[in-house]
Amino acid sequence: MSTKNIKIFLTGLGLLTLAAGCGGQAYKEADANGENVTNVTQSLPSDSADTWDTEDDGDEQIGLPAERYIADITGVGGSDPYDIFNTVTTDNLLTVRVKALEAGAVEGTTYTNSYRCVSFRVTVNGQTKETGTMKVEDGIYNGWPFCTDAPSFKDLSFSMTQGHTSVSVKISNAASDIRCLWGYLPCSITAIPDVHVARGEVQIQTNGTYFQD
Repeated sequence: MSTKNIKIFLTGLGLLTLAAGCGGQAYKEADANGENVTNVTQSLPSDSADTWDTEDDGDEQIGLPAERYIADITGVGGSDPYDIFNTVTTDNLLTVRVKALEAGAVEGTTYTNSYRCVSFRVTVNGQTKETGTMKVEDGIYNGWPFCTDAPSFKDLSFSMTQGHTSVSVKISNAASDIRCLWGYLPCSITAIPDVHVARGEVQIQTNGTYFQD
């Protein structure tokens, strides 16, 4: 299975940055599609920090935006049942935010078999956690009565005791309520069909970074 390293292009930012902790910081340059990324390393003084003004009212975030990716996960019999993001460096902070997105096109087609609710498994250095059920905001089934009280994203914190180190983040075990929408009741979250695609936005917060809205 190929390792994914897909970036979302951020308007107004020519660089997507990754805080490396211990004074070093890594960043990546991407084209307008967020692909064909070239690794670049930049050393900064240990006491330096960039300030990003994220609100019109002058409120400021200290540090760098967390790395952001898109995970496209098929069922276990599909071509891509997991994604691994392995360029993450941190000291003692590692929190993964997974946000539910609309389904991707069924493999080999242009047809999207949407869902209202979705969940994923997140594994970091052997530690495994579940997102639980999340709802897709403003999706095609936004008015359906499934998982209406569920959050649209989940933050999962992982214990980092190795000090300054590189880690990998694996997203897998996609499940959804697609069978509910097909009329199978009572409704429950089950593993997605093999060639279906569940999508999630993944942000990885490390030392010196903050989650983007």
